[in-house]
Amino acid sequence: HNGAGIRAEGVGLTIRNCRFHHNEMGLLTNPRPRSVIVIEDSEFDHNTTETGRHGKLGHNIYIHRARRFVLRNSDVHGARVGHQVKTRATRNEIRNNRIRDGDGASSFLLDISEGGQAVVTGNRFGQGARAENRTAIAFAGEARNRAADSHSLKVEDNELFNEGGAATFV
Repeated sequence: HNGAGIRAEGVGLTIRNCRFHHNEMGLLTNPRPRSVIVIEDSEFDHNTTETGRHGKLGHNIYIHRARRFVLRNSDVHGARVGHQVKTRATRNEIRNNRIRDGDGASSFLLDISEGGQAVVTGNRFGQGARAENRTAIAFAGEARNRAADSHSLKVEDNELFNEGGAATFV
């Protein structure tokens, strides 16, 4: 119960104009600190493990340690329990996407777990009424040193739609 539409074990991956749906994870990468992962013009929907049944959670996109992660002009939605997008990359560019729960109930819409450098701009975020977490974007929650000078987050020109009451954007 740790399958994926793509399980990337090498260094470097580009995905363009693809759709991944109803897998245990859409994209799962192994930790490759020199790797660059680029996703453009693609859709990831309903990729998640049945947590209640298997005791594990899945994410639509899970980038383990990588040098750089770019998510651009894509639609990510429908994860249940896991995150829509989880990244541990050192540099992250999240631009012009739709990242939303839809009929799912994700934990975070975007989890930039270990901080680093991140630009989040021009996105439409939609948090569903059943979301487990009332925070849409998490940053550096799993960082060894949350106050490190190497962390920077730029959030600009995004929209958040929240269907579940009180929420925190970042």
